[in-house]
Amino acid sequence: MINNTLAKKRIIAAVAVTVVLIAAIVAVPVIRREICYGTVVGECDNQELVERWQQYGEAYAIGANKDGMPIFKDRKAAMKQAKKDYGLGFEYLREYRNFPKISDNPKVCQQYKMLGWQTVPPMTVENYEEIGRQCGMVSRFLDIYCNSFGEDG
Repeated sequence: MINNTLAKKRIIAAVAVTVVLIAAIVAVPVIRREICYGTVVGECDNQELVERWQQYGEAYAIGANKDGMPIFKDRKAAMKQAKKDYGLGFEYLREYRNFPKISDNPKVCQQYKMLGWQTVPPMTVENYEEIGRQCGMVSRFLDIYCNSFGEDG
């Protein structure tokens, strides 16, 4: 009985250690990417870009990451505002290409970014001009937003 209880405790301890190690292995690259690429460490040296996005509101304030790439100072606020400002574009792209809903997932963002600038809705679509304009803005927005993910983002 004592050996059985001791064996169960050792198994539980081994499983707990394994779970912690797996969580650490998964979390480290995400945290590293956020620290390296998603953190503003200075001002963006492209003043034209900064001014262009400033006109759309404070949520689009731009800084620079460790590589000097332009990124939004508050990525979450920028995405929240972009969903409001370019909602028709995001929705059209999602339905047009059957994409998942826009999220912080780098692969999803890349899909929207690549398709946004290429999309010209047909004239049969209601508000096709506005949707086309918004699809272009989605692509421009995500061009900066994706810099927060680094080279693989």
